[in-house]
Amino acid sequence: MKNTILLILLLNFSCSSPLDIKLEEDTDVLSIYNKKEISSLKLIVDFYDAFIMKNTKQQQINLAYHEYFESIRNVNSFEDLINHIRLTPDDLKFLINDLKICGTFDEIWQYEYGINYKTKDTISVCIIPNTQGKYMRLLKLLGQSNDYLEVYANSIQECVCIPPSIAVGFQHNHNEFDFQKEVNRLIFAIHYITIISEEKYKK
Repeated sequence: MKNTILLILLLNFSCSSPLDIKLEEDTDVLSIYNKKEISSLKLIVDFYDAFIMKNTKQQQINLAYHEYFESIRNVNSFEDLINHIRLTPDDLKFLINDLKICGTFDEIWQYEYGINYKTKDTISVCIIPNTQGKYMRLLKLLGQSNDYLEVYANSIQECVCIPPSIAVGFQHNHNEFDFQKEVNRLIFAIHYITIISEEKYKK
């Protein structure tokens, strides 16, 4: 009897944890992006995979993502989150440049400039979500089957940014995601790339 129960549990686990699902195999992704665009999205996934693996002790990508986000789960302020992420705008420069060259950048982000209201000088620059781009369409499509992503996409659409409360709390929901699916890794990568992008404006 015990062996039967164990077998059932193992079968349920294997059914709920499919093998790695690539972006180019994901029907939701394929409904919005062509093959060339998907290959550029994989630059983001590969970049963030390398970062996650470097900052965890896991060899398996799904476990590595969960371990990393569990390690920052209890961070409760935006400033502390930025310090814990261990990525800087400088780390992103080559990636963002490559995404601009292939045209993917504009489908995900747009630039926002911080202004000193006394001097009217531009003092900072960051990237914010492009609410009219293909990536927002993907988030909304995925939100049809994931309640949290539905709230996430709607909040971004309304604010034309990632609201601070969602920026800080995003990692709290990592257990709802299977990181063997590359599209989920893409979402987390874009989220954290977005919130750490702000830097001082250079003339």
